[in-house]
Amino acid sequence: MKSNIRSLSIFLPAYNESENISKSVNALIKSIPENIIYELIVVDDGSTDSTPQIVRNLIRNNDKIRLIRHRKNMGYGSAIATGLRASKKEWIFFADSDAQFDYRQIKKFINASNNYDMVIGYREKRADPFVRKLNSSIYNLCVKIIYRFWVKDVNCAFKLVRREVYENIKPIGSKGALVSAEIIIKAKRKKYNILELPVRHLPRKKGVQTGANIKVILRSFKEIIKLRSYL
Repeated sequence: MKSNIRSLSIFLPAYNESENISKSVNALIKSIPENIIYELIVVDDGSTDSTPQIVRNLIRNNDKIRLIRHRKNMGYGSAIATGLRASKKEWIFFADSDAQFDYRQIKKFINASNNYDMVIGYREKRADPFVRKLNSSIYNLCVKIIYRFWVKDVNCAFKLVRREVYENIKPIGSKGALVSAEIIIKAKRKKYNILELPVRHLPRKKGVQTGANIKVILRSFKEIIKLRSYL
């Protein structure tokens, strides 16, 4: 089925992804259907490596790319919130910039978007180390039990969202990893139609993962309690 999407904002949160950002940006651009008007935003969350300079070099060859920088590292959720606020097109797509997704699958999500307000991914076969997968499984289960909702993969960062959805669920309060759950929970409470699709997940070949950092994990559980109180 041909999609009705005519314009698309894409954004990638990035923190010290100098070894992956160019590959991720270029792969996404190549995967966008030719009939769609797009913008691509990199939200640099206070990187201390050459990530922002690499993005500036990409901008020289493509004026549809933009760079937004946080002066300091503010957290994954803050980067997502910044990207959502900056997105101006009819639909919004975001994914991680670590090259762990097959970005070509954005076409599948776009083609499936008719009659849905959100198309969210789940990692068909997660290609992460055992400990990271175990931590994520425990976290996912806690979120599902506490908030009483079900999706296959709460934290999968491969999402296509109608901009109207964001306008009706903002502001986004989570500063850390809970941001994905917050978006889905609020959208479900607003009765938006959500489709789940599998997405191919790849091993990280370059750069360093931060999701298994104990500070990141503790922040996530604190935010679970805080969001529950807010809702």
